[in-house]
Amino acid sequence: NYTYAQEDLEYYHDFDFIDIDGEQVTWSMITDANWLSEINNLTGELSGIPTQKDLGIYSVEVFCIDPFGGMGSQKFIIQVNNTNDPPSISNPTITTVYIFEHQFYYHDFKIMYRCNLNYVIHVPFR
Repeated sequence: NYTYAQEDLEYYHDFDFIDIDGEQVTWSMITDANWLSEINNLTGELSGIPTQKDLGIYSVEVFCIDPFGGMGSQKFIIQVNNTNDPPSISNPTITTVYIFEHQFYYHDFKIMYRCNLNYVIHVPFR
């Protein structure tokens, strides 16, 4: 089984079970996805919010165990996909600029991407 998660958005899954004897089960899991919170051992709810550093593929195995040791399990893969993060301007806000007639003005705008790349754009104002 393969499922997808999106960077910066909550991943949520509520597992269900069928126990022919009608017994209550408890839930547990094994995973290498450290961005997932522990599965709720009473409800089977699993959630987490992956970030940029969590992009990739993770394996998960969920277990439900009844009071007498009966156990069911499900293995699946979660692929965390990238979200396009818009750049932001990191310079302090310009509140007032005084430009004298016949003089050139320029300002370096620094644009920051979440992937930590810096770009400098020279924009002349006339």
